[in-house]
Amino acid sequence: MSMSRRSELRWAVSALSARCLTNSARWCAELLVSCGEDGNASADANGENGGLEVDGEQESDQYRLARLYVESREYRRAARYLSGGRLPKERFLRWYAIYLAGEKQKEEATLQNESSQVNSELTMLRKELTSCRDAGELDAFGHYLLGIVLKALNLKKAAIDALCESVNKFPFHWGAWTEIVAMMEKSGEIDHTRLPDHWMKEFFLAHVAVEFQQRNESEHRYSKLEQVFPKSVYIRNQQALALYNAREFDESQAIFEQIVEDDPYRLEGIDTFSDILYVKELRAELSSLAHNCVKIDKYRPETCCVIGNYLSLRNEHEKAVNYFMRALKLNRSYLSAWTLMGHEYVEMKNTSAAVEAYRNAVDINPRDYRAWYGLGQTYELLCMPLYTLYYFRKAAALRPSDSRMWFALGNCYQELKRDDRAIACYERAASCDHFLDPAGYVLLRLAVLYERVGKPELAAERYKELISRSEQEAGLGQSSEAHIYLAEYYFSREDYDQSLSHCEAILDLQPSDEQRVFRANVLLNKIVAKRSQQAGE
Repeated sequence: MSMSRRSELRWAVSALSARCLTNSARWCAELLVSCGEDGNASADANGENGGLEVDGEQESDQYRLARLYVESREYRRAARYLSGGRLPKERFLRWYAIYLAGEKQKEEATLQNESSQVNSELTMLRKELTSCRDAGELDAFGHYLLGIVLKALNLKKAAIDALCESVNKFPFHWGAWTEIVAMMEKSGEIDHTRLPDHWMKEFFLAHVAVEFQQRNESEHRYSKLEQVFPKSVYIRNQQALALYNAREFDESQAIFEQIVEDDPYRLEGIDTFSDILYVKELRAELSSLAHNCVKIDKYRPETCCVIGNYLSLRNEHEKAVNYFMRALKLNRSYLSAWTLMGHEYVEMKNTSAAVEAYRNAVDINPRDYRAWYGLGQTYELLCMPLYTLYYFRKAAALRPSDSRMWFALGNCYQELKRDDRAIACYERAASCDHFLDPAGYVLLRLAVLYERVGKPELAAERYKELISRSEQEAGLGQSSEAHIYLAEYYFSREDYDQSLSHCEAILDLQPSDEQRVFRANVLLNKIVAKRSQQAGE
């Protein structure tokens, strides 16, 4: 890593810290120490900040005091001490303190009323920030805050414009980049020419690839970034997340285990790790993870989610809901908690609560396929097929490579008697990577549907696949149905040898369905009669 890039990151950490943008400052600092063997050096040869000033403004005593008030969550006091500030840094921290005060008040009101409230400072902040922008007096951080305010007011296009302006002026603010991604509805939505030609854009594009389930793209970009930042835990976490999204659970688990070993007190991303342990039903490992998280910080939303997953795996769904609720009291915008709580309510057959939880999840992130899929399952329980169809279609659009989405959609079309659409969905499910059909349901449904729409050849092909699967996997229960169809299919085509073979297979299987045994015996008698007739001729 070049000295200039290291200097840029040191400068960015100072600039972000000075404005109380702690999460982005920490992200840059972690990146700084991940870049190689000499990353522990306290300064470059050019001086403490690599030859770069933090910014061109001196910090007044009032500003230092205001910073301390913001750090101690006394936002109104901080804003009051900066009311006469004229420098960009002072104006930003005043606006930011006012915004945070409004957010704090909103959270308190939400907890009391149990319904979403609005930040009462947004209109005033928009007016002041817009006025400064129009006068050409708004710096990168002011544009960032304007973007946040406009986003909260549901002015998406204007918010993206403001955030793009912010990252062009100061590309090291990771929080601004992630806010842009959060408002994107499709991966190519943002014109890349509007973004700075800077190495930070590579992190943005890699993050976009993960968010939009583009595994190959994300793998390529993070591999390149890993060469520059070989010790970055963030990069490894994103790689594990991409593998999790692709349902490569074993590989993802291995990376998360290495992260926990290298950075044992890190909680970012630990909820995804717990999801993997939950899916793999690794109860002992999930229990150990939950205990470790409690030791680190029992009041972090991630810890509550890990405990909730553990309780869910033990079928203690009400207790799991309580922990997901705790996570949401700590952070009402915590996406995983809403989605996982929806899953628990489905298990408890509390459909109205499940719908509310899933709707909150998609309001936070419309790209959360799990919430859309959960809504589809909930309305399926309510026997509302058109709503079910709508939500499963949303889930399939977000996860086109996931066979579960297409199976659910095919099942919905089948319920609606739209056989051609159902066939298309089941075929799409069967063609997906990591196609999971342990009981042979997809193959069986395809065969039955092809039979129903008058395509016996295609039905026969699917039944033959089903038999092949049953020979490889013990316990597949639909092979007798496949054998009786194929026995009759080959008999109608005067292929008596094949028909006889399938009839004998049915008798060998001794299925519980006596009707199939009876049909097989009738067919055997017909085959014998046909062969006798052929021999007499």
